[in-house]
Amino acid sequence: MAESKRIPKSPLRSLTDPLRWYWYPLVITSLEVSFIVGLLYPMDLETARSIVRQLEEVRRSLGSYPALLANNLGGALMMMAPFVGFPYAIFTAFLNGNYTKAYSVVSGSNPLAAGSSLLMMPSTILQFIAFALSANESLILNNAFFSRRLSQEAKVAVIILCVISAILALGLAIGMTFGQP
Repeated sequence: MAESKRIPKSPLRSLTDPLRWYWYPLVITSLEVSFIVGLLYPMDLETARSIVRQLEEVRRSLGSYPALLANNLGGALMMMAPFVGFPYAIFTAFLNGNYTKAYSVVSGSNPLAAGSSLLMMPSTILQFIAFALSANESLILNNAFFSRRLSQEAKVAVIILCVISAILALGLAIGMTFGQP
């Protein structure tokens, strides 16, 4: 009696699997909550000034579109890494909320208003979508590791990374065109 071999799904077909997207709403919500926690974290004026000074130096050094895109892609790639990607995404969202808080403390504006307006900008929405895709892929790669499908899932991860790259490039182009942070 011949044993039938299980034929693996094609990478494109795997993208439409509902289980792949099961955790995505929770992942993007986790990132947004982490951003808000960073926004609400207590901060004194001197610390805020120091953070803003450091961020302005980083912004000047990354000033060009390719450098900013490379920075965002590097973060997204780290967020895709099995085991460390999801915690890194949560931490990054917290830091971004904290950076927004620093800017609002220095300018004397309401941090919640600043964070809310930032979360409504198209470039920020696209960035959250891309980073949530990365963190979601990290969780999927974790599962693939334990179920011994990592090499198969890596092919899908490359496709997801291409989609993430396009989303980040579009978000950055929108942000730079319309002067969004």
